[in-house]
Amino acid sequence: MTRSVSALKGQDTQLNCLFQFPPEQTYNRSVWFIHKGKEHESCLTDEPPLHITINYTERFSLAANIKNGSCTLGIRSITISDERRYCFRFYTNENRWTDKGGVTLRVKATPVISELYLKEPPNEGITNNITCKVSNVYPRESLNIALCADIVPKNETLSEQREPDLTFNVIKTVVFTPSKFHHQKYCTCNVTHSALQQPLLKTVIIEFQYNSNIAVGVGITTILLLFIIIIVLLYCYKQTKGKGKAMSMSSTLPTNNAAHSENAVEAPSQESQTEGNIVNEHFEEPGLVYSEVEFSQKEKQNNKPNEDQQMHMTEYSSVAFRKY
Repeated sequence: MTRSVSALKGQDTQLNCLFQFPPEQTYNRSVWFIHKGKEHESCLTDEPPLHITINYTERFSLAANIKNGSCTLGIRSITISDERRYCFRFYTNENRWTDKGGVTLRVKATPVISELYLKEPPNEGITNNITCKVSNVYPRESLNIALCADIVPKNETLSEQREPDLTFNVIKTVVFTPSKFHHQKYCTCNVTHSALQQPLLKTVIIEFQYNSNIAVGVGITTILLLFIIIIVLLYCYKQTKGKGKAMSMSSTLPTNNAAHSENAVEAPSQESQTEGNIVNEHFEEPGLVYSEVEFSQKEKQNNKPNEDQQMHMTEYSSVAFRKY
């Protein structure tokens, strides 16, 4: 039966091991080697080749007293490449014994959220995306990323990169179209993994911005509306002021007309208003001589005199003179 040990990348660990043999035999030597067979196969029963034998160096060592039956293997600064199945075998003066199940070392790396960012400042109606990058991931299959649960995305993408140390960088991107709904929304990258005791959380606030073209259009429209309103108000003001003056003048007209009518002499009938040069003829009537106004035929063809001229001629045509 295979035993399993878990360890974090970069830490030290031990693969515990105990063995015993018949008292009549004498311990000779022991060896740790790497299982190269398939997962379900037991450790080799044949002599392991040298290239899979563990050399006790600075990173690998026997961590206990082998003569007392302890065969614990110590490993320092564990790397991803140390993840494998290890087998132990010891020899006596008569036989050899092998732990057929061996010990499987499971290595984990603690992930970190290395980046969380918007591609560009959000503008209304312009497609944008939010990216969360998680680094130092191992094993890859136990990682889960939840990004921006409050945003309804157009689509999501997930990509990964393998690093030289065999860990993964996993990048999740959410594509969305910013709107007023997204203003000051919290976008959280939530990461869970078998190497974490609790989820990793990192948040960015979406500071919404209007489309600059829309803002310029709204500004121009507002200015035009204000200009039209000012013109309408000025027009209404002038119309109101003009009506006030007209009413003031009309209130004084009856008095002036009355004064004029008192001084005016009754105009002759239309038939008597003719144009021409004045020619005096005398008519003998008792006590009076009248001056009659006559006009030449040539002047009759001219235009009708204006009102002032007509009133002047009318006054003269109506005046009576005493006999001389």
